[in-house]
Amino acid sequence: MKLKHGLYVGVACLSAALSMVYEPLDAIQQSTTLDAYAGYRFDNLSTSVHSFDCDGVFRSMSRLKENRLSVWEIGLKAHLNYCSWYIRGFGSYGWIYPGKYAESIKDERGSFNKIKGKLNQGRTLDGLIGFGYLFSYDNTFGMGPVGGWSYDRQRVQAEHVEVDGLEERLLNGLTYTTQWKGPWLGVDAVYENHGLIIHAGYEFHWAHWNGQWRLKRDSEFFAHSDNRSGRSANGNVIYVDGQWNWVCGWRLGLGTRLQVWRAEHGRLTPIDRRLISCETSKLKAAKWYSAEIALDLGYVF
Repeated sequence: MKLKHGLYVGVACLSAALSMVYEPLDAIQQSTTLDAYAGYRFDNLSTSVHSFDCDGVFRSMSRLKENRLSVWEIGLKAHLNYCSWYIRGFGSYGWIYPGKYAESIKDERGSFNKIKGKLNQGRTLDGLIGFGYLFSYDNTFGMGPVGGWSYDRQRVQAEHVEVDGLEERLLNGLTYTTQWKGPWLGVDAVYENHGLIIHAGYEFHWAHWNGQWRLKRDSEFFAHSDNRSGRSANGNVIYVDGQWNWVCGWRLGLGTRLQVWRAEHGRLTPIDRRLISCETSKLKAAKWYSAEIALDLGYVF
């Protein structure tokens, strides 16, 4: 009897000790968290355009690549929970440091023109909001559907531009802006144990893509300024965030986010209306690859 009584007491004491460091999933579902984060992102962008004459005959093909874009960003993210329902979202602003710009143009005769330069003074703006429902299992693991809206924007500026190996100063200052926006659906999962919280998920995005070339001066190169669009766009996003409950409601975190986006079936429209004719330029494909890692400091309310 004494042994059994001692065992009961021991189990009760162990349970009380664990309850001080372990917060069940159901309790976390009543919390709200706000995190400030800073991170590094590596982006690659590319666009392929085919041009045709008034009879629909191929005239030229242009391939644009913006590689090795190093993005340093800061942002805020929030997670609002009520029972099994939750809202999550984030907003961030980034600075792009020098990358590489290269464009190749091939005409119907097979002749090539090569344009290259450096990219500087770039900026990014990203935001997302999602609404979801979490099904919890054994108070440590949960999973459920989520959906919402997202917006992503990148803007870069070309410098030290060369055309076929010769410097072309008139093209310095040429800016390229891309936007991806639209609804998305996905699945979220969360694991919580002993102060450690891991969020992970997958998102599929239906997007509308816009691209814009801008040369802010009057010159013969004004033809470089155009609007580009592609409605048939989509994105695949995977993220993993880990947080550790530190002290007095504060927590530290480390997260990563991988993205693959693609747009097709679009067209180009010159900004100068005098250049609009029966000739057409069609978007073959626009692509965006991104990998991000970030540190965050947050508070649980």
